[in-house]
Amino acid sequence: MDSQHAAQSKSELRAIYTERRNALNAGSRRTWSEQAGRHMAELAERMGAGSVMAYAAFRSELDVGEFIKWCWRSGIETIVPRCTFADRGMAMHRIDGFHQLRSGAYGIMEPDPSLAPQLPDTFVPELVLVPGLAFDTKGGRMGYGGGYYDRFWERMSLIGNSKQEKKRPLWLGVSFEAQLQDEVPGEIHDLRLDGVATERGIYWREESAE
Repeated sequence: MDSQHAAQSKSELRAIYTERRNALNAGSRRTWSEQAGRHMAELAERMGAGSVMAYAAFRSELDVGEFIKWCWRSGIETIVPRCTFADRGMAMHRIDGFHQLRSGAYGIMEPDPSLAPQLPDTFVPELVLVPGLAFDTKGGRMGYGGGYYDRFWERMSLIGNSKQEKKRPLWLGVSFEAQLQDEVPGEIHDLRLDGVATERGIYWREESAE
């Protein structure tokens, strides 16, 4: 882990973190992605998770494709988000094959609405995997600046706090070990993670951050 100077702007830090992740060896990224996927599978199995929201890896992100295949084999409902520009939010779509994905927002693979059914906005996945540029063990994450996961987290929090639902997902960052920092700058409205999965295991949020 390593810390950055507090005076650096978020845009400067994003550039630094992006360059560092891109510099990781492609073969190592594949190996580490499979290792992290095994840790996530063990967690989902322990949880008895019936639904998981994953993502389609973009560029040098940790690839959760093998974990998604494991979810399908295990009968776990698998969801991938689709960006909605009108409200800068995310719609949830259930997928059962990679053929249901197409190039969408920002060139990221996302569900084709004509092939993958959209779930109600009130649906609450049991486990949500969150990609990003940098993470810490206090629940902090630096995303790409669009705020899509922050708004989705806020929406899920409102559902979880409602009298009708009373449930919330487990929020798990997905990261190469090299992406972990001592502290990631954030604001009060930013998503707070319950833990981070890397090739070495799962780091749960430190008690001091509760």
